[in-house]
Amino acid sequence: MPEQSWTPPRATYRLQLTRDFTFADAAAQAPFLARLGVSHAYLSPILTARPGSSHGYDVTDHAEINPELGGEDGYQALVGALRREGLGVIVDIVPNHMGIGTGNRRWLDLLRWGRASANADFFDIDWHPPQPALTDKVLLPFLAGEPADLVAAGEITLGFGTDGFAVRYHDHRWPVTPTSVGPILEYAAAGAPELRPLARDFTALDALAQAAGALRSRADQLMAELMDRRESHPAIQAAVAAWNGSGRHRLTQLLDRQCWRLADWHKASDQINYRRFFAINDLIAIRAERREVFEASHDLILDLVGDGLIDGLRIDHIDGLADPKTYLDRLASAMTERGRHPYILVEKILGAGETLPMAWTAAGTTGYDRLGPIDRLFCDPAGAEPIVRHYCRLTGRPADPNAMLPAAKQRFLETEFAAEMTRLAQALHRIAADAWPIETLRAAVIATIGALKVYRTYVDGTPIAEDGRARILAAIAAAGTDAPALGHFLGEVLTGDMPGEPAHGVAVLFQQLSGPAMAKGLEDTVFFQHVPLLALNEVGGEPGATALSIADFHDLNQTKQRMRPDEMIAGSTHDTKRGEDARARLLCLTSIGDQWQDQLDAWLTHTTAPRPNDAIYYYQTVIGAWPPGLAMGDAEALAAFNARVGPALLKAAREAKEMTGWNEPDAAYEDRLQRFVTAVMPRDLGPFCETVGFWGALTSLSATLLRLTTPGVPDLYQGSDGWNLSMVDPDNRRPVDFPAAERRLDAARVGLANLARRWHDGAVKSFLIRRVLAFRHEHPALFNDGRYQPLMIDGAQADLLVGFAREGDGHAIVLAPRFWPQLWPDTAGLPQWGDTSLTLPGGTYRNILTDARLTIDGALPVGDLLGDFPVGLLVAEA
Repeated sequence: MPEQSWTPPRATYRLQLTRDFTFADAAAQAPFLARLGVSHAYLSPILTARPGSSHGYDVTDHAEINPELGGEDGYQALVGALRREGLGVIVDIVPNHMGIGTGNRRWLDLLRWGRASANADFFDIDWHPPQPALTDKVLLPFLAGEPADLVAAGEITLGFGTDGFAVRYHDHRWPVTPTSVGPILEYAAAGAPELRPLARDFTALDALAQAAGALRSRADQLMAELMDRRESHPAIQAAVAAWNGSGRHRLTQLLDRQCWRLADWHKASDQINYRRFFAINDLIAIRAERREVFEASHDLILDLVGDGLIDGLRIDHIDGLADPKTYLDRLASAMTERGRHPYILVEKILGAGETLPMAWTAAGTTGYDRLGPIDRLFCDPAGAEPIVRHYCRLTGRPADPNAMLPAAKQRFLETEFAAEMTRLAQALHRIAADAWPIETLRAAVIATIGALKVYRTYVDGTPIAEDGRARILAAIAAAGTDAPALGHFLGEVLTGDMPGEPAHGVAVLFQQLSGPAMAKGLEDTVFFQHVPLLALNEVGGEPGATALSIADFHDLNQTKQRMRPDEMIAGSTHDTKRGEDARARLLCLTSIGDQWQDQLDAWLTHTTAPRPNDAIYYYQTVIGAWPPGLAMGDAEALAAFNARVGPALLKAAREAKEMTGWNEPDAAYEDRLQRFVTAVMPRDLGPFCETVGFWGALTSLSATLLRLTTPGVPDLYQGSDGWNLSMVDPDNRRPVDFPAAERRLDAARVGLANLARRWHDGAVKSFLIRRVLAFRHEHPALFNDGRYQPLMIDGAQADLLVGFAREGDGHAIVLAPRFWPQLWPDTAGLPQWGDTSLTLPGGTYRNILTDARLTIDGALPVGDLLGDFPVGLLVAEA
């Protein structure tokens, strides 16, 4: 672990900022956050993003705090409100990409000047792509048709305004380079002769094209003069009207002279020549590996850190960077220069057996690698395996989704990332000196990425880590290249063994492509295709992974304590496919496997869904998200619920890319899907959801306690202090009812005898969080540094209880039951622990969740330890 220089938070609370939930709105919640017991507000990006952004990851100006959120004054007021409550602030930053559009001045300058722009190397652009027509140009794939056709139809037009000439297409506006303005002014001079000298001067700019500085300076002078000639503007507008009317051929010629080239959006996958965030055309990657780009994109954030206005940073999509380690080292150095050592987290998804590189100067990841194991701990293997087999019989799918993953990754690379793969293949071909055809190299790399078991490896100019080398070589072997020499060549290049900048550049590009391929192939394809256990189809999850044993869970926590004790533990995020409490409900199905299979069969008998796979996805989605207490006879509430389910099911179908898709939607299939969603629900669906909902609430209490007490920093996603039953985004970003959250904090504790009747409002979860965080506040060293010690449970139900101690500055015992449908099958009764017992060191213990005191001398029945609350946190009293 890197030497610790930060102070870890006690717990964080994630807030999604938008123009409808601003800094002022967040500041108003500071007292609530303090009462709940977190130590830090954890904010989505605060820098200026595209107008109306719902997430803030489409930053357009790194030098400005978003005015839609309240600007600099609003942010300082928020920090002040948090400080008054004793709270810190963690901010999400986006070093990999920017949003493009009229609000991004760097982007507009690039479009206006191309290679002559000071921002030509700010963005990650291939200025010499395979298509000769794109040399020194940027492809703009935002049209719904061919440019010439859209010009003829009057959809692409020329405009003249306060910022000069621009080409317009619906909401888009692209600046015209000054070197192409001369012909427009020559035409306008017929009605305003005074413009003729200025027209000649603009035309003469072509002679300065090789002298960028002189060109820019002269063009700026001429543009200023043009804008000052207001008496001539009517003639200019007349010229613009002519270009948009009978002279449209001139507009087509004008388009050919720009530093950009318009294209149908369907051509993006084959021709695009800038790196994107995944395959999102309006999110362009920046070259953060260049020092000047790093400084320009981080100066404001670093100043806020230096001024004590930021206590921690979340680094978004670190796998998109060319060299994550160097980036983190540079970030740490810049903060040290300002006398600060904030808490740093990286958004990074780890594969099976993978660990975060220990050389990275970060506390750890944002916690997906903790989310999955905690969920899997509550997956009952006795029911999970039959459920998967039953699903395969119903759908014809393979039992192991790993078999589907390589094809899904390769499909993404061959379609949405075709241009990037061509670029990589051509670079390899140049290094290989024509030893293999480009298509052979392209196919080999695509197959290698398809076989890679992790998101990416890291080649940074130093010898690659042995685990990274092994993974690359294993992927090359699994790709099955026919020629051993080709496999050897790929191994040398992709592991960084081959010297020289061209080979290093190929290795970096390979890594920047393998991550998006895994994300799109697994998270956004296979997880929507193979759906027997939706609770486990989550960000950071492993395809085909099911149950995790208690022993393996203990091993994981002890490893995390040794290696990354301060990393985040996530339950829900803005990216999770469903909320933590929806997943908790669905995990309960594995404890009633036979009942669930019978119930599903009965519903499928009468289904109108297009396919069994659609119905199976639908019923799990409904069970997970069913509003507590919703009655089958409440038509208005059911309609409101269906209005949420419909878009979630449609998104799932498009992500699966089997019957429909985002690029080529099948209207008939989608219509059948929506009619199925709005059809009459089975009469017994509501009662079934209510029962599973109760077991899910109990499972959530156990999982929440584990997130709050295992080594790491627990994060609460907004609204997750109560039941988070959200579906896939944007459902998971709906506004939070904070007044209801306040009321939950005021509610009294609910005991076991009343819990089956009083769990609906989520107050029991809020109570648990508040009590445990208060205890953490009183004993910070126990959780920051205390040892993690598994406990031995005896008796028939021993495998249904997770128990461990935190030892150090005090002694605390954590007891979290699992497989609740087995423990509490009759919701009218009470949990059935039988002879299950736990032996603790003798002494007096207080259960901080019930305030009960127990004198222990030897083995004690678990039923006594958990006599009035589902979970336990016992503290030894002196």
